[in-house]
Amino acid sequence: TVGFDGNNSEEEMVRRAEELGWNKIGFSNHFIVHEKIEEAPMYKYAKIGGYNNIYSSSFDEAVAKFESHYKRIDDLQSKTKIKILKGMEVDFFAGEEWRKGFEKAIAYLKPDYLIGSAHFVEQDGILFNSHDVKKSSKIEQQKLITRYWQNVRATANSGLFDFLAHLDLIKKVGLG
Repeated sequence: TVGFDGNNSEEEMVRRAEELGWNKIGFSNHFIVHEKIEEAPMYKYAKIGGYNNIYSSSFDEAVAKFESHYKRIDDLQSKTKIKILKGMEVDFFAGEEWRKGFEKAIAYLKPDYLIGSAHFVEQDGILFNSHDVKKSSKIEQQKLITRYWQNVRATANSGLFDFLAHLDLIKKVGLG
């Protein structure tokens, strides 16, 4: 939605869903939390493009962004017959501290569903997204692509998510 990386407000999308005769709609904005996200090579471009709001360096920061979004959804739910589901598209990062922070965040926010994704791979303390992988040397690309698929597998095996997203990210940038 607007405020994250979308072009429409929750109200606009619910209004359109009503016009189409839908009885249910879900909102799944990005919930990407990593303490080093602002150091990722792509972050400066995300900031310029207005997408930096989908990234947070702490769970407290991410929860604050989602609180207002979820409040808008709750307010909108009282004005429509359409069932509105609250979701999250979450970048999974393996690690006990990340998992503890994430579990605390979802216990507080209580989303209806979770979509797991792997937009980033971490290597040598640096976060790379698929565009960064494309810019790497061929040798580094192979390492990062392998790491990407390891992340996808770990996301699926984590038991945290109802759905998986973006299994095509590497392909979208022309890498497989």
